[in-house]
Amino acid sequence: MNVRSFSFVEGVIHVCDQCQLQWADRQASAIEGDTDITGAHSRYMDPDSIRADSYEPYVTFFATLRRLLGERPLRILDVGCGNGVFMAEAARRGHDVRGIELDERHRAVIAAELLPKVSFKAAEDALPEMDGSFDVIVFWDSFEHIDAPFALLDFVAPRLAAGGLVFARVNNVWDIFNLLTRLTLSLAPSTLGPRLLKTCFNLPQHAWNFSRIGMRKMLEQRGWRVVHDRVTETPASRLFTQPIKKAILRLAYLANLLIGGGKIGEYYFSRSE
Repeated sequence: MNVRSFSFVEGVIHVCDQCQLQWADRQASAIEGDTDITGAHSRYMDPDSIRADSYEPYVTFFATLRRLLGERPLRILDVGCGNGVFMAEAARRGHDVRGIELDERHRAVIAAELLPKVSFKAAEDALPEMDGSFDVIVFWDSFEHIDAPFALLDFVAPRLAAGGLVFARVNNVWDIFNLLTRLTLSLAPSTLGPRLLKTCFNLPQHAWNFSRIGMRKMLEQRGWRVVHDRVTETPASRLFTQPIKKAILRLAYLANLLIGGGKIGEYYFSRSE
């Protein structure tokens, strides 16, 4: 396996040239200092930035659950539930939902009626306090923020009901921004390339940047089987309010469509039999 490593103040990013999987060894001080949930990130975390009942990622997710698990109420655990918007939509659709969120700052934006169902602790501390098993365990845009996400999967696996599914929505390396970054790394491996890599990877906020091949391989090695996956995008209106920025992003999405890629990968997987 040919792995290149790029060092920054915030940590080291490793890139596998075979499967294109990227991961970081982050400095603890950089993670602790990454406390800003304003600015560019604030739009994404704003509960009012979407209409949850018509938000395409949610609509597709629940349609996929109906296809894979049937039309029935499900017990769902949301790991890294953030602003609680997914939890609210799941509850509205008749599902029994619980949440885990390490960041106490989100307490202020989670709907009051959901707060008793959210544990503001690390998953390793929160899960033992929860009763029963879950039909579905979801990681909505949280998996890539975890330093050891596959070890966490091992931890939550015993709480997955028989025939249950885990869902992870993660960033994906097969998109126009990552392709341009890889090209720049080849042309300017010690100057502009690493700087673009850090920006595209989103260090120190992210610990992983997944490829489809790398994600499947890592899951299979830990005893999981992918039953469905797709590449997709985050709707531009979720990320920006400015028309020019939304237009630029939509052009990038069109480029992704032409190359058969997307900035987001979604995976549904279960325990291997």
